[in-house]
Amino acid sequence: MPSRLSSLLVRDGLVGVKRMEKAFQRQVIYGGSLDTILLEMGLVPEERLTQYLALASGLPPAARDEGAVVDPAAVAAIGRDLAEHYRAVPVAIERDAIRVLVCAPLELTELEDLADLLDRPLQPLITPEYRWNLVYASAYGLDTPARFTTLARSLDVDPASTPVGRAPTIIVDDRGLPPVVSAAEGRRGVIAERGDVTYGDAGAWEQATRPAMAGLLDLLADALPDLQ
Repeated sequence: MPSRLSSLLVRDGLVGVKRMEKAFQRQVIYGGSLDTILLEMGLVPEERLTQYLALASGLPPAARDEGAVVDPAAVAAIGRDLAEHYRAVPVAIERDAIRVLVCAPLELTELEDLADLLDRPLQPLITPEYRWNLVYASAYGLDTPARFTTLARSLDVDPASTPVGRAPTIIVDDRGLPPVVSAAEGRRGVIAERGDVTYGDAGAWEQATRPAMAGLLDLLADALPDLQ
Protein backbone atom coordinates (compact mmCIF):
# COMPACT_ATOMS: atom_id res chain seq x y z
CA MET A 1 0.00 0.00 0.00
CA PRO A 2 2.81 2.58 0.58
CA SER A 3 3.60 2.58 -3.16
CA ARG A 4 -0.08 3.06 -3.97
CA LEU A 5 -0.40 5.87 -1.45
CA SER A 6 2.70 7.68 -2.72
CA SER A 7 1.71 7.42 -6.37
CA LEU A 8 -1.82 8.68 -5.68
CA LEU A 9 -0.52 11.68 -3.74
CA VAL A 10 2.03 12.49 -6.45
CA ARG A 11 -0.53 11.96 -9.21
CA ASP A 12 -2.97 14.42 -7.68
CA GLY A 13 -0.30 16.98 -6.88
CA LEU A 14 -0.58 16.90 -3.09
CA VAL A 15 3.08 15.93 -2.67
CA GLY A 16 5.85 16.66 -5.16
CA VAL A 17 8.24 13.93 -6.26
CA LYS A 18 11.23 15.47 -4.48
CA ARG A 19 9.35 15.79 -1.23
CA MET A 20 8.14 12.22 -1.55
CA GLU A 21 11.76 11.13 -1.97
CA LYS A 22 12.61 12.96 1.27
CA ALA A 23 9.68 11.26 2.99
CA PHE A 24 11.01 7.84 1.97
CA GLN A 25 14.46 8.81 3.24
CA ARG A 26 13.01 9.82 6.62
CA GLN A 27 11.07 6.56 6.74
CA VAL A 28 14.31 4.60 6.33
CA ILE A 29 15.91 6.56 9.17
CA TYR A 30 13.04 6.88 11.65
CA GLY A 31 10.78 3.97 10.75
CA GLY A 32 7.01 4.05 10.94
CA SER A 33 4.50 4.04 8.12
CA LEU A 34 4.56 6.47 5.23
CA ASP A 35 1.43 8.25 6.48
CA THR A 36 3.17 8.95 9.81
CA ILE A 37 6.16 10.46 8.02
CA LEU A 38 3.96 12.64 5.82
CA LEU A 39 2.07 13.96 8.83
CA GLU A 40 5.26 14.65 10.76
CA MET A 41 6.63 16.57 7.78
CA GLY A 42 3.38 18.52 7.49
CA LEU A 43 2.99 17.65 3.82
CA VAL A 44 -0.66 16.51 3.82
CA PRO A 45 -3.53 17.40 6.20
CA GLU A 46 -4.70 14.40 8.21
CA GLU A 47 -8.22 14.29 6.83
CA ARG A 48 -7.03 14.34 3.22
CA LEU A 49 -4.38 11.75 3.99
CA THR A 50 -7.02 9.45 5.49
CA GLN A 51 -9.05 9.78 2.31
CA TYR A 52 -6.04 8.74 0.26
CA LEU A 53 -5.30 5.86 2.61
CA ALA A 54 -8.83 4.69 1.82
CA LEU A 55 -8.24 4.97 -1.91
CA ALA A 56 -4.93 3.14 -1.66
CA SER A 57 -6.19 0.32 0.57
CA GLY A 58 -9.68 -0.17 -0.81
CA LEU A 59 -11.25 0.31 2.64
CA PRO A 60 -13.59 3.02 3.93
CA PRO A 61 -11.93 5.85 5.88
CA ALA A 62 -12.37 6.24 9.62
CA ALA A 63 -13.67 9.51 11.00
CA ARG A 64 -11.31 11.48 13.23
CA ASP A 65 -13.35 10.62 16.31
CA GLU A 66 -13.68 6.92 15.48
CA GLY A 67 -12.55 5.04 18.57
CA ALA A 68 -12.97 8.01 20.92
CA VAL A 69 -15.42 5.74 22.73
CA VAL A 70 -14.67 2.04 22.58
CA ASP A 71 -17.33 -0.59 23.18
CA PRO A 72 -16.14 -2.98 25.93
CA ALA A 73 -18.01 -5.82 24.24
CA ALA A 74 -15.96 -5.29 21.08
CA VAL A 75 -12.71 -5.29 23.04
CA ALA A 76 -13.78 -8.49 24.78
CA ALA A 77 -14.35 -10.11 21.39
CA ILE A 78 -10.79 -9.40 20.17
CA GLY A 79 -8.08 -9.72 22.78
CA ARG A 80 -4.96 -7.57 22.90
CA ASP A 81 -2.70 -10.21 21.35
CA LEU A 82 -5.01 -10.70 18.37
CA ALA A 83 -5.46 -6.95 17.91
CA GLU A 84 -1.70 -6.41 17.88
CA HIS A 85 -0.97 -9.36 15.60
CA TYR A 86 -3.60 -8.44 13.01
CA ARG A 87 -3.30 -4.68 13.58
CA ALA A 88 -7.06 -4.48 14.05
CA VAL A 89 -8.47 -2.60 17.06
CA PRO A 90 -12.12 -3.34 17.86
CA VAL A 91 -14.19 -0.23 18.56
CA ALA A 92 -17.86 -1.24 18.23
CA ILE A 93 -20.29 -4.01 17.38
CA GLU A 94 -23.02 -3.40 14.80
CA ARG A 95 -25.44 -6.27 14.57
CA ASP A 96 -23.13 -9.29 14.27
CA ALA A 97 -20.18 -7.39 12.78
CA ILE A 98 -17.20 -6.06 14.72
CA ARG A 99 -16.04 -2.65 13.56
CA VAL A 100 -12.24 -2.46 13.67
CA LEU A 101 -9.67 0.24 13.01
CA VAL A 102 -6.77 -0.81 10.81
CA CYS A 103 -3.65 0.94 9.56
CA ALA A 104 -0.73 0.43 7.23
CA PRO A 105 0.99 -1.90 6.61
CA LEU A 106 -2.20 -3.77 5.80
CA GLU A 107 -2.89 -7.16 4.27
CA LEU A 108 -6.55 -7.84 3.52
CA THR A 109 -5.89 -11.57 3.62
CA GLU A 110 -4.94 -11.21 7.29
CA LEU A 111 -8.27 -9.53 8.03
CA GLU A 112 -9.98 -12.43 6.30
CA ASP A 113 -7.99 -14.81 8.49
CA LEU A 114 -9.11 -12.90 11.59
CA ALA A 115 -12.74 -13.06 10.49
CA ASP A 116 -12.36 -16.81 9.98
CA LEU A 117 -10.75 -17.19 13.41
CA LEU A 118 -13.51 -15.24 15.15
CA ASP A 119 -16.21 -16.75 12.94
CA ARG A 120 -17.70 -13.26 12.73
CA PRO A 121 -17.80 -10.58 10.03
CA LEU A 122 -15.54 -7.56 10.37
CA GLN A 123 -16.10 -3.99 9.29
CA PRO A 124 -12.61 -2.47 8.88
CA LEU A 125 -12.00 1.28 8.64
CA ILE A 126 -8.59 2.64 7.65
CA THR A 127 -6.94 5.27 9.83
CA PRO A 128 -3.44 6.81 10.09
CA GLU A 129 -0.89 4.81 12.08
CA TYR A 130 -0.66 7.31 14.91
CA ARG A 131 -4.43 7.32 15.50
CA TRP A 132 -4.48 3.53 15.44
CA ASN A 133 -1.88 3.53 18.20
CA LEU A 134 -3.86 6.02 20.27
CA VAL A 135 -7.02 3.92 20.09
CA TYR A 136 -5.11 0.66 20.63
CA ALA A 137 -3.51 2.01 23.80
CA SER A 138 -6.82 3.38 25.08
CA ALA A 139 -8.72 0.16 24.37
CA TYR A 140 -6.27 -2.06 26.24
CA GLY A 141 -5.05 0.32 28.95
CA LEU A 142 -1.53 0.82 27.58
CA ASP A 143 0.81 3.78 27.24
CA THR A 144 0.91 5.33 23.79
CA PRO A 145 4.43 5.68 22.31
CA ALA A 146 5.72 9.23 22.76
CA ARG A 147 6.15 9.68 19.02
CA PHE A 148 2.42 9.32 18.42
CA THR A 149 1.27 11.42 21.37
CA THR A 150 3.55 14.23 20.17
CA LEU A 151 2.13 13.97 16.66
CA ALA A 152 -1.42 13.91 18.03
CA ARG A 153 -0.87 17.14 19.96
CA SER A 154 0.48 18.87 16.87
CA LEU A 155 -2.45 17.76 14.70
CA ASP A 156 -5.38 18.33 17.04
CA VAL A 157 -5.40 22.03 16.18
CA ASP A 158 -5.59 21.39 12.42
CA PRO A 159 -8.91 22.40 10.82
CA ALA A 160 -10.95 19.81 8.95
CA SER A 161 -10.30 19.70 5.23
CA THR A 162 -12.59 18.92 2.36
CA PRO A 163 -12.25 15.82 0.16
CA VAL A 164 -9.88 16.09 -2.78
CA GLY A 165 -9.09 14.03 -5.84
CA ARG A 166 -10.76 13.18 -9.07
CA ALA A 167 -14.54 13.05 -9.12
CA PRO A 168 -14.90 9.25 -9.52
CA THR A 169 -12.79 8.65 -6.43
CA ILE A 170 -14.18 11.18 -3.95
CA ILE A 171 -14.70 9.64 -0.53
CA VAL A 172 -18.20 9.86 0.91
CA ASP A 173 -18.73 9.63 4.64
CA ASP A 174 -22.05 7.95 5.17
CA ARG A 175 -22.78 5.17 7.62
CA GLY A 176 -24.78 2.00 7.32
CA LEU A 177 -22.01 0.13 5.48
CA PRO A 178 -22.50 -3.64 5.73
CA PRO A 179 -19.69 -5.88 6.97
CA VAL A 180 -16.95 -6.04 4.38
CA VAL A 181 -14.89 -9.03 5.52
CA SER A 182 -17.09 -11.96 6.37
CA ALA A 183 -16.18 -15.45 7.48
CA ALA A 184 -19.66 -16.69 6.60
CA GLU A 185 -19.78 -15.22 3.08
CA GLY A 186 -16.25 -16.19 2.09
CA ARG A 187 -13.42 -14.14 0.64
CA ARG A 188 -14.30 -11.37 -1.79
CA GLY A 189 -12.29 -9.39 -4.33
CA VAL A 190 -14.36 -6.19 -4.19
CA ILE A 191 -14.31 -5.03 -0.61
CA ALA A 192 -17.34 -2.78 -0.31
CA GLU A 193 -19.45 -0.13 -1.94
CA ARG A 194 -20.74 3.14 -0.49
CA GLY A 195 -23.14 5.02 -2.69
CA ASP A 196 -21.33 5.67 -5.97
CA VAL A 197 -17.89 4.81 -4.57
CA THR A 198 -16.37 1.37 -4.99
CA TYR A 199 -13.53 0.38 -2.68
CA GLY A 200 -11.06 -2.33 -3.53
CA ASP A 201 -11.05 -1.88 -7.34
CA ALA A 202 -7.37 -2.67 -7.81
CA GLY A 203 -7.58 -2.90 -11.60
CA ALA A 204 -8.95 0.60 -11.96
CA TRP A 205 -6.34 1.93 -9.58
CA GLU A 206 -3.48 0.35 -11.51
CA GLN A 207 -4.72 1.76 -14.82
CA ALA A 208 -5.14 5.26 -13.40
CA THR A 209 -1.81 5.45 -11.56
CA ARG A 210 0.58 3.43 -13.75
CA PRO A 211 2.20 6.52 -15.42
CA ALA A 212 2.77 8.36 -12.15
CA MET A 213 4.02 5.21 -10.47
CA ALA A 214 6.53 4.51 -13.23
CA GLY A 215 7.97 8.00 -13.01
CA LEU A 216 8.14 7.89 -9.23
CA LEU A 217 9.94 4.53 -9.23
CA ASP A 218 12.51 5.87 -11.70
CA LEU A 219 13.25 8.85 -9.48
CA LEU A 220 13.42 6.71 -6.35
CA ALA A 221 15.84 4.35 -8.09
CA ASP A 222 18.13 7.33 -8.75
CA ALA A 223 17.91 8.31 -5.09
CA LEU A 224 18.66 4.85 -3.65
CA PRO A 225 22.48 5.30 -3.61
CA ASP A 226 22.00 8.23 -1.22
CA LEU A 227 20.19 5.95 1.22
CA GLN A 228 22.91 3.28 1.29
